[in-house]
Amino acid sequence: MTKRLMLLVLLNVLVSEASAKAIQVLPGHDTLNTALSNSTDGDTILLVDGVYTLSGQLEIDKQITLRSISPNIKPQINLRGQDVYIGGQAEILIQGIKVIGGKNTYINTQIVLVNNEIYVNNFSIGDGNNNVSSAIIVGNHIETGSLISIGTRTQNLIFAGNSYKGGTLIANATAGNHILGNQFDFYLNNSNGINSSYPSQIVGNRIIVSADNRLTEDRYARGIYVASSASVLNNLIELRGTDNPNRTTLGRFEGIYASGVATINNNLVIVTDTIGTSVSQASIGYGILMYAPGRATNNMIVGRGMLGMAAPEFVEMRNNLCFNNGNKLTDDNPPADQCVSDSRNIIADPQFAELTNFTLSADSPAVDAGDPELRFTDLDGSRADIGLHGGPLGFLQYDSQRAPSDKPYLYPLFDQIDLSNIEAVNLEVISVARFK
Repeated sequence: MTKRLMLLVLLNVLVSEASAKAIQVLPGHDTLNTALSNSTDGDTILLVDGVYTLSGQLEIDKQITLRSISPNIKPQINLRGQDVYIGGQAEILIQGIKVIGGKNTYINTQIVLVNNEIYVNNFSIGDGNNNVSSAIIVGNHIETGSLISIGTRTQNLIFAGNSYKGGTLIANATAGNHILGNQFDFYLNNSNGINSSYPSQIVGNRIIVSADNRLTEDRYARGIYVASSASVLNNLIELRGTDNPNRTTLGRFEGIYASGVATINNNLVIVTDTIGTSVSQASIGYGILMYAPGRATNNMIVGRGMLGMAAPEFVEMRNNLCFNNGNKLTDDNPPADQCVSDSRNIIADPQFAELTNFTLSADSPAVDAGDPELRFTDLDGSRADIGLHGGPLGFLQYDSQRAPSDKPYLYPLFDQIDLSNIEAVNLEVISVARFK
């Protein structure tokens, strides 16, 4: 049967070449602040290769574009321990810039950040008095000492194609949070990778949690925590163990923890790397833990020391695969395999073809073993696979967009298919132009 594809473009962010005037700024001390003082709404400030230093904080309160003069260079703004304040009623685009040495960054206006490198202690948007209609953060590399906080003064967040190292993304935009195709790297050190208490779509993210070899005491972490309505789809959450002989336990870890109504499909939660031989028991928690009405389908929970899945009886958990689960790590207490009791769940070795993207071998028991409902169908039209690459939102189409390219960032988001009209498929697309 021929299907009709109905396409809705949700957002298309383009870099405008038209502006009131272009101001080219040479490197040096306070040359950038002087240019900002002399600019007016609509101006574009162009930075050339080199280092820009400031005598005080960096403050932007005009509707301007601040970007590199070329996509082939990243001019460096060295804040030398100062704060950044971006506010007013302006819409601001910052693109192709490297920012280092910042203490705190406060953004309280509509902002677009594309293809930047940002190294600051803390980073917040919408935590002040001004309402922020949208925050669009795409294709950046961000490192913080603590967290990125998207506060409740923000209405809409798009956080996509970024690599983020060091802390938690608190995503509390009140109208919606799109968190798509990012890579998160952080330690199992009392933190979450993604933390959202408002409606969210969390799709195609690679979340790497490492046990910190510097620590000997227990800590906790969660890959994804959601406390409101959420779609958590096709994410890889990988806990990397420790080989530190002084560690006796790893602490508590949950891959996905949902206290709000959640749809959790086609995720992989996995423990990898060798856990030290002195570790007698890892009190690692569940791969997926749900407390509110929802559904978990086509997920994989794989790994020594981690429990499988848990939820109240009213939560439907089916067509999932569990393997090598349990919380005992000694030879006389081998791991158990724990999936929620349902005949459609599978306990079997997933037989990965490789251990980077965790694609499946041809004879994997997860192939064509997912939920047979039409809305879960793989991109090739076959019955859904269990795991990352199953369903219409296969992991690699999100994950791969962080690689260098001259094509725009493009993130499809399928609505649920109306089973009464299977010829129509509604599709939302988030499209953001790269800096070129």
